[in-house]
Amino acid sequence: MIEASRIDHAGHANDAVGHIHDTLMYNSVMAYVKEYIDVHPDTQLMSAADHECGGLTLGDGYNPTVLQKATKTPEYLGALFSAHTGDKTAHLKSNFLRHYGLENVSNDDVKLLLSIADERNVPAMRIAAGNMLASEAGLHWSTEAHTAADVLLYGYANDQALKAMKDLMGKSNDNTELPRYIEKVLDLDLNNATLALRQGGIDWVGKRDELPALKSLNYPRSE
Repeated sequence: MIEASRIDHAGHANDAVGHIHDTLMYNSVMAYVKEYIDVHPDTQLMSAADHECGGLTLGDGYNPTVLQKATKTPEYLGALFSAHTGDKTAHLKSNFLRHYGLENVSNDDVKLLLSIADERNVPAMRIAAGNMLASEAGLHWSTEAHTAADVLLYGYANDQALKAMKDLMGKSNDNTELPRYIEKVLDLDLNNATLALRQGGIDWVGKRDELPALKSLNYPRSE
């Protein structure tokens, strides 16, 4: 199992820079896995998302080269901004905005970002900065949350396995059909596995009321 974990953060934060770099890393990983499958024909690849996030759209004048100016993500830069105890304005200009490719923003924009950080929080400031860079690059976000858009399903296998995969999964699927496909090709019985897991009780199953405590943990931030 391989998870492209940072792209979800980037979608929620309307961060096109983090979004595109995680996509490029995804492409590299998929190329590696395909090469592995070519010499290990008993392996198959399936790749999907549990949801789309951010509602990213590319409009007239889209210019992805604008994103090349950024060298850090706003998630990383926002953590540095929060930890800085000196002049916040100077730090915002010389660190956050410079490394995020927004060196030429107006003084009014700087004041706006600082006011958002003061009146709301730093994550809200990061999102505002992300939308400033997105506007310059000609792309747009429609939400900071999940959307109902269909997600793509990618698959790769060798010869007859690939044909069977296309026949069974090469259509619009409900996400619950993916584990059933895995069940079929690996000759598993998920129902029996579920019963076996529950024989000793279900206390091990995560509870939704535990999520706030889990989300409060400080995980390392990406650059």
